[in-house]
Amino acid sequence: NINDDLKFSIIKTNISKFIDPEFALEYLTIVKDFIIIEEKIFVSYIKNDSEKGCLENSILQAKFDYNEIFFEEFFSTNVCNKIYDNQVGGRLSNYKDNNILLTIGDWLAYEGVHVNIEPEKYVPSDNPQNKDSLIGKIISINIETKKFEILAMGSRNADGVFYDIKNDLIIWSEHGPKGGDEI
Repeated sequence: NINDDLKFSIIKTNISKFIDPEFALEYLTIVKDFIIIEEKIFVSYIKNDSEKGCLENSILQAKFDYNEIFFEEFFSTNVCNKIYDNQVGGRLSNYKDNNILLTIGDWLAYEGVHVNIEPEKYVPSDNPQNKDSLIGKIISINIETKKFEILAMGSRNADGVFYDIKNDLIIWSEHGPKGGDEI
């Protein structure tokens, strides 16, 4: 019987040091993805810097352990976004040459004002097409050096990413503005 083999346990962690539970309850989708590579776990999440009033794509890392997992900051886009919507990306994938992939959404760059967004906080931008911004990009990040490289730009909300090692190919899925999702 498969149920006889299942054992659940609580793993001690410090993730609440980085993710405010009240903020997470308000927006619900703060943790965007995670991957485990060898003995490390990487967690993509939306960082809330309440002092600056900024939200940003960030990644935590920790040594994976079944007893305790203590995270530390690994990477942050350091781009101040004033409004939160689900167009933030945050998907992770293993990649070649000791790198991981991160998708970064456009944070409503072109959408106009959503019904649930305060108009004074919404500032349209061309950041997905701007080479000097990480908004609307797919990047690779080196696990050891934390240096990153922009691999694709102009992305709206890449909500899935996969690296095909055999064909050296990155495949991602993206939500279109009126349906019409793309691969």
